[in-house]
Amino acid sequence: MSLWPSFGIVLVGGLASVMIMYVLGKRYGRDFFMRKDYKYFSVADIMRFERNLERWGGLLLVFSRFVVGFRSAIAVGAGIGRYHPVKMFVYSLISYVLFAGLLFYLALSVVENLDVLAYYFRTYNIIIWPLLGAAVLIWLIWKIRKVRGKA
Repeated sequence: MSLWPSFGIVLVGGLASVMIMYVLGKRYGRDFFMRKDYKYFSVADIMRFERNLERWGGLLLVFSRFVVGFRSAIAVGAGIGRYHPVKMFVYSLISYVLFAGLLFYLALSVVENLDVLAYYFRTYNIIIWPLLGAAVLIWLIWKIRKVRGKA
């Protein structure tokens, strides 16, 4: 598959997933948590989160894609906090363009420099395996001497 269709599929899939999480949070989350008033997600917590979302929502949404697991939590939280859906979409789009762009750039860089990377991995293996073997051997000798010294 060529670059641009792949990039488009990643964007559409990512945006669809984050917007589904947002809609679920908006449709079911707020009323549920407001009614339950849990100790760790109380009404006061929701109100504080909504204020922070209004203040920092754009930054949170743009950078949420770069932290594993954070994107889903922020998307659901944005739905619970009734964040504006157009803002949610635009900031999520920016986030996905940046994140997917970075991933695609790294992937293309790896493909273009595969020979150089293979050379470095071979060199690494030539150096590290004998060192690890020697370290294990030294550790085993030390353990055997320690056991024999106590016996």
